[in-house]
Amino acid sequence: MAAPPIRVPALLMTARIELKPTASSGTVIHWYGEYETNWLLGWVMPRYLQKFMQGMADGLARYAEEHKPAQ
Repeated sequence: MAAPPIRVPALLMTARIELKPTASSGTVIHWYGEYETNWLLGWVMPRYLQKFMQGMADGLARYAEEHKPAQ
């Protein structure tokens, strides 16, 4: 699933999320993103986006675990 670019001041970001089921009824989450920004935000964005994307992936995994279908 590819999301359209998100535009905010001085930032262009695209992301791709891939979900792959595992044999043990889990899911592998591969979250990939790219962004362009100005040089000033370039100092801050890598750390911020890493934490932000990790938080989204953790939240997605937690939601999936809490809402597993009954077996």
